Amino acid sequence: MITMNLYYEMKSDTKHEFLKKIYALGIPQATQKENGCIAYDFFASADKDTVLLIEKWESSDFLSSHTQQEHFKKLIEIKNDYVVSTVCEKFE
Repeated sequence: MITMNLYYEMKSDTKHEFLKKIYALGIPQATQKENGCIAYDFFASADKDTVLLIEKWESSDFLSSHTQQEHFKKLIEIKNDYVVSTVCEKFE
């Protein structure tokens, strides 16, 4: 199993708008239906401009396949409008 914690540092006061947009477009919902996806959940910090994404995948093959999906590519586009930086912790 692969677990990834992605910490998104958001532009000031945009985390809720970002989350509303990605859920309205069905990005997390589509990812959760992918083969090999165990978990894919976003969490907004209560007091910081930070969003945490926790992803869990059965294998690196499933994670690799995820990065080829249209909803993944759409998330990358949207991140450009809202996210200042991303830090990733990967556990295998």
